[in-house]
Amino acid sequence: MARDTRRRLEEALDAWRQARELQEAGRTTRAGLAYQRGINAFLLYRNVARRDEEERDVRPRTDHTPVLYALGAIGREGVPVIEAARSRRFALAHARTTLASAHLADPTGGVPENIGPLLSGATPPLPRLDPADESPVPADERIAGAASSRLLMARLMTTYPRVLAREGGRWPVGLEEPMPFIRERRRFRAAVLPGCQGLGQRAEIRRLAGDGVRGYAELTRVLPRYQVDLDRATDGLQAIRASQG
Repeated sequence: MARDTRRRLEEALDAWRQARELQEAGRTTRAGLAYQRGINAFLLYRNVARRDEEERDVRPRTDHTPVLYALGAIGREGVPVIEAARSRRFALAHARTTLASAHLADPTGGVPENIGPLLSGATPPLPRLDPADESPVPADERIAGAASSRLLMARLMTTYPRVLAREGGRWPVGLEEPMPFIRERRRFRAAVLPGCQGLGQRAEIRRLAGDGVRGYAELTRVLPRYQVDLDRATDGLQAIRASQG
């Protein structure tokens, strides 16, 4: 089983590498499909690994936060490509997977007020799962990824309300026991963040975008190099507010 689990991770990394190469070559449709394969493969890898440990009662259980961060990272990179390939329904579905993964990998738990105290301490970096970059993932990058994922989801929800109207039920994001992959994938594609639970679509959009900007604002207060990201996030929030009237 361990060998099969490792193969799943290699499939995810190979798909990510291929997606980048196809996008660089201008083959957007095929790149979008490769990104989708990569996203699904990362989620499958985490699912298979967790279920294997559960069945064998392995203790302590492996921390899969690096996989969650990688799943969010490939989603943030790939969803705009999937969108450009006119796969809007899948862009929204994978954006929700990205949103959930990035939130679960965020060391602050999505609370901007936790950013300053956390970054002033010593938070160990995560191993990076990426086909090209082996440098570890620092805490601020995990926080920025969660903020960016919120803004990406808010933008897509604003841009494609008709696709959004066809979405099904919701899964309040949390660390739950693993289930068969098809159900796990459905769960991630229906993710709603704890702070957005029970909100209507317009309110969820405003909450996601606002929380994304607040995250970048706190990051910038501690690490000024995030100013460009904060400016971009602020512009995105203003565009969303203008579109909602």
